[in-house]
Amino acid sequence: SSLRILELLPGRKDDELAFRLVVADWNNRPIYEAISYAWGSPAERVWTPHNGRYILVPQNLLDGLCQMCFPDQSRLIWADSICIDQNSEKEKAVQISNMRRIYTRATRVLVWLG
Repeated sequence: SSLRILELLPGRKDDELAFRLVVADWNNRPIYEAISYAWGSPAERVWTPHNGRYILVPQNLLDGLCQMCFPDQSRLIWADSICIDQNSEKEKAVQISNMRRIYTRATRVLVWLG
């Protein structure tokens, strides 16, 4: 069983968010942080570039991730709206059933209040 983890690439807080998704295997005990935040309304989502295309990301999450990036190193963070394929009901069902595991195995849970 596996999960996607967002690799937040180095940057300054006022840079455009740069990230890539990596697939981690639960058997390898991935080391990552998780983020908890308020999704907000669907109108509060923004198109964000990722891997040559654009994905919709809650503005509040985007703001939080921009504040949490390090200037000189990557950071592995699990964020539900990016790490779960929001267009796949099957994947959402599987990953939602793993939420407890995802949050309890994170080295730290970050909270972004906005």
